[in-house]
Amino acid sequence: MTKYVSAGMCIGGAVLGPNGLMAPILSWIKAFGIFVGQDHCQLFAEGLQSLHARMEATSKSAVALAECLEAHPAVNRVMYPLLPSHPTFSIAKRYLTKGGPGCLWFHVSAKKQHVMKTITAWTSPECKSPGCDSVTGCEGELYDQTGEQTWTRTSSGTAKHGTWLRLADPWRD
Repeated sequence: MTKYVSAGMCIGGAVLGPNGLMAPILSWIKAFGIFVGQDHCQLFAEGLQSLHARMEATSKSAVALAECLEAHPAVNRVMYPLLPSHPTFSIAKRYLTKGGPGCLWFHVSAKKQHVMKTITAWTSPECKSPGCDSVTGCEGELYDQTGEQTWTRTSSGTAKHGTWLRLADPWRD
């Protein structure tokens, strides 16, 4: 519930399951207690009111970004389920009828050190998407999947050296 329900403002969750699996968890809760503060409950309730609109905007933004990255010459591959190039695109189109996730993976032919140096020096005052401002640039998070260089296959089947990155769209209202 952290990222989407509360727009990243607090942490919360739910534990669900059959009685046999829940018994040890309930024993732990009885011994140590569980408490979600009133302010967090209010943030979750307010977040649920605008969740549909925020998820719709997040999905549209992620699709546009995935398409832009896929067309960029420095990007070898983009992994986003609503791109026709994704291996599970046909399944995603069938089940993700109201939009896709707010994060994607992409591969560049650069060492992690070069990628991190570029990212930390990057500002984007011309960015007009939600979640950006002219001082800090985009608020998207970039993560290296392994911390090491990896290999990816090109469309011709040959391997390319480089780095996989995860970009999460933190769209907020």
